[in-house]
Amino acid sequence: MDQSNISKILAVEGFVNQTVDYIKDWTQSELTSFVTKNTLSKKKPLIAKIKKDGYLIGNYIVYKKSYQWKAVSLFSEIEYNFLNKLSAILFAIYKQTNKTSLADYILIHDQEVNRLAIKTEQYQLRFKQAIKKKNNHKIDLFSVRYRESLLKLDESKNRLKKILSSAKYIKS
Repeated sequence: MDQSNISKILAVEGFVNQTVDYIKDWTQSELTSFVTKNTLSKKKPLIAKIKKDGYLIGNYIVYKKSYQWKAVSLFSEIEYNFLNKLSAILFAIYKQTNKTSLADYILIHDQEVNRLAIKTEQYQLRFKQAIKKKNNHKIDLFSVRYRESLLKLDESKNRLKKILSSAKYIKS
């Protein structure tokens, strides 16, 4: 190849790279502008699927990390943890549509379900260990605690389920 062809190819590649960078920047700024405009007007936020287990919901990114769902604010870097995907998504929607009391209710009850589930597993494990060791005092103690914890967990799950099932009635 002669020198002029090489310089033409390099010039075209440089032009293409500049164009691609410009389009990426423009797309990012337009998306940010659109998301911010929708959030400020208190309309339903933009919801878009990101990768396999992630969503962009207005100013929040909701994604799965190990066994939890995380809702992260794009502007404040605050991270909320949820056991349930629907809880995380509804939290992000309610937070941006000025329904903060519902968002806080979902956050509190989802965390309560998570806490009670862990507690119930611990009592079940201790109950099984007491049976293996044939310690009647501990069998009685952990049997009662396990049953109480199960009842509290069911009650908490029902409360959370009730608010999550009302999501189908969301209006703009």
